[in-house]
Parts: sequence; C-alpha cells; structure tokens
Amino acid sequence: MIFNIFATKKTMSALSDNRNQLRQSLFRKLKRENAFWSYQPESVTLRNCDDETLIYKTLVHLDINEIDLLFRIYDKAKIQEVWERELCIQGNFYRRLNKFLACYYFNIEDPKKYIRKIERRHLKSIEQRVSEKQKS
Repeated sequence: MIFNIFATKKTMSALSDNRNQLRQSLFRKLKRENAFWSYQPESVTLRNCDDETLIYKTLVHLDINEIDLLFRIYDKAKIQEVWERELCIQGNFYRRLNKFLACYYFNIEDPKKYIRKIERRHLKSIEQRVSEKQKS
C-alpha cells in the first residue's frame, strides 16, 4: 500500500515535470516567433505568461505540431474555451484558422455555423453591457 502511494506521487511529479518542460518549449518557440512583440522583451517570462496566453499565442503563432502539444498539457475543454473567447470572436481575421481548429481539434460538424453562433453570443454580451452601463 505504501509503495502504491509513493509510486503515485512519483508519477504525478513526473507528469508535472513533463508538463512544465512542454510549456517551456512552447514558450521558447513563441519568443522566437516574436509572438510577444508588443511587450518589452525582458518583461516576458514563462513565470508571468498565464495558461490562457500560452494557449492563445500557440494557436495563433505556431504550427500544428505545437498545437498538438497543447493537448498534452491542457484539457481539450480549456483550449476550446480560450479558442472561443479569444479567436472565434474576431470575425474574418482568423476565419480560416477558426474553421480548421473547429473541424480538426474540436470535431465541430458545421464550423461556419458554430463560429457565427459564438460571434453573435459575444456581440450580444457587449450590447448587454453597453445597455446596462447606459442605464446606470
């Protein structure tokens, strides 16, 4: 019984180390691709790069092999949440990328319809916030 607990802790530690190594690898590639161009270079570190930023920047700036790594680091649901919140709402700017991601990674049968739904939901939330702000 004690051996099993030790083995589980060791396995968990190894998984965490592997996750950190993969995050470091993606971060280094993003820096090489100048994905953080709008920041002071010395201010951008892996420590202050949150998961959502790493996911977003990887989806936008890196290739399919690196996107595949995201799915080894994060849950599909988390990646899809970032994709919907950050990329889907940008209209034509990422239209092709969004269709590809929808089909290839998220198994969405009608990506055009799905993306339009996300865009409409986002615009509706903006309209509601503006309406609420005008009332107060």
